[in-house]
Amino acid sequence: MIKEEIGGALSAQRMHEVIAQGDEWKALETLRRHWPEYLMESGELGLFMLSACAFATLLQHPASPVTSLIGSDLSRRALMGLAMGATAISIVMSPWGKQSGAHFNPAVTLTFFRLGKVKPWDALFYVGAQFVGGVLGVGVASALLCDALQDNTVRYATTVPGVRGIAVAFVAELVISFGLMLTVLLVSNREGIARFTPYFAGALVATYICVENPRRRRTEVREAAPRQQQALHFPMRIYAGANPKQLKEECSK
Repeated sequence: MIKEEIGGALSAQRMHEVIAQGDEWKALETLRRHWPEYLMESGELGLFMLSACAFATLLQHPASPVTSLIGSDLSRRALMGLAMGATAISIVMSPWGKQSGAHFNPAVTLTFFRLGKVKPWDALFYVGAQFVGGVLGVGVASALLCDALQDNTVRYATTVPGVRGIAVAFVAELVISFGLMLTVLLVSNREGIARFTPYFAGALVATYICVENPRRRRTEVREAAPRQQQALHFPMRIYAGANPKQLKEECSK
């Protein structure tokens, strides 16, 4: 009986090993087959972040000629919205965007995963690629724009809560993310207008940026990317668990 129990335990252990090896094989096979899409997804978000940093610097930095020519903050926000909306549409409509799906962020990837349109390993690799691409995009922008990107008026085009606090910022991000994802799902599943999905999404991005904070954009990735570059200016403890008072003090520096 003892031998049977030992034998059963060994069989169960072996089964777990086989399953683990199978999962590893599936991951490697998925990576081998779809690595071009992962690189495209990373590159797309990198380009988006590079564009965001460049336009934020152009439209917000006090030394920029645009700032002196266009004194209205609302006008500059509208231009920022148009610029980023056009950037989003261009990337989605590009050959890379058409092949990878141009998810841009984990919210879209996880939604499609939940709907059964993306397989688990693809979703995992997509999310990883998005974070890497976002960080690299801001890194390139930082190298090109130097100190201008660190200026208090630009701050790496990052998202920070406004004067109404973290709770309002959270609700705002929730609402605009819900609205954008709902629009994408509704439009892309209507045969007659599905081809216009990128334009609907781009128009919403432009509207959100204009209506909300001029530096506010959706998703964890586009926030995480500049935060990695801002490590010396915004201690990571703030994002890990600092209280609202600490966050407000750091953001006001």
